[in-house]
Amino acid sequence: MDVLIAVYKPYGERYLGIMEDVLEAPPEETPGWHSSEQETSQMLAHDPRFVHMNRLDGWQPATAPESMPPAFTKRDGTGDVVFKQHEYIYFPMEHNEFSPTGVIGNPALATAEKGEEIYDRFARYLVDAIDEIRKIDVGEILNVEFVDRAL
Repeated sequence: MDVLIAVYKPYGERYLGIMEDVLEAPPEETPGWHSSEQETSQMLAHDPRFVHMNRLDGWQPATAPESMPPAFTKRDGTGDVVFKQHEYIYFPMEHNEFSPTGVIGNPALATAEKGEEIYDRFARYLVDAIDEIRKIDVGEILNVEFVDRAL
C-alpha cells in the first residue's frame, strides 16, 4: 500500500499569510500570537463564552526576561531572542518569563467576524491543497525506509 503523509498547520504566529489582510494589528503587536487578535477572533467565532474581553487590561508585547542582558530582546512567543538584529539564539523559557499575563499580541482588535473569515480561509486553503495533493502519484514517490537511522 502506498501512503503519502502531509501535515496542515493552520496557525498564525510567524505565518500570517492568507489572513494577513483580515488582521488590523501591525507586526509589532504580534497579531497571530497567544490570545492575540487572531486567536481571540477565532475563539469569539468558535465559542464566545470562553472569551472575557471585560478582563482585558491592556496588553504588553513580549519582552526578554530581566535576567538577560539588554543585548537580548524578544519579539514574540517563542524562546527565540534577538541578538544583534537576528534571531539565531533560542532559550527554553516559560510564557510567564516574557509575558506576565500570557497574552502575546493585542486582543482588543478581535471580532467574531474576523474569526469566521479566518476559519473560512483556512478551510478553503485546505480544500484547494487536498485537490492538488490528489494529483500526486504516490507510487512514483521514492520509497524511503528509515532503516538503521537510529540506534
